[in-house]
Amino acid sequence: MSVKKELTFRLKDGNCRLEAVRDNIIKCSFTKKEEWKEESPVGIFCPSEADFTVEESEKKVKIRTGKILLEADCADGSFCWKDAALSTEFRLWTVKETL
Repeated sequence: MSVKKELTFRLKDGNCRLEAVRDNIIKCSFTKKEEWKEESPVGIFCPSEADFTVEESEKKVKIRTGKILLEADCADGSFCWKDAALSTEFRLWTVKETL
């Protein structure tokens, strides 16, 4: 387990970048391109003010702030958002559903 402000990893259909904006906000970016553009397409700059811990395996990436636990399935691109204290699910989002 490591502590980071930002993490980039590979999903089935592209690359994902997660940033801890605050304890209760994780910014998620996705691209099918190999390289990231550093600027926001809409001109919004949101500096990271929090850290998260990271657990990585070949199948899943788990990111935990003080308030959020995010589990990303690298094989199918699904994200499961949970309350970090309770580990109860509060939102389920799949990258494939939005593309």
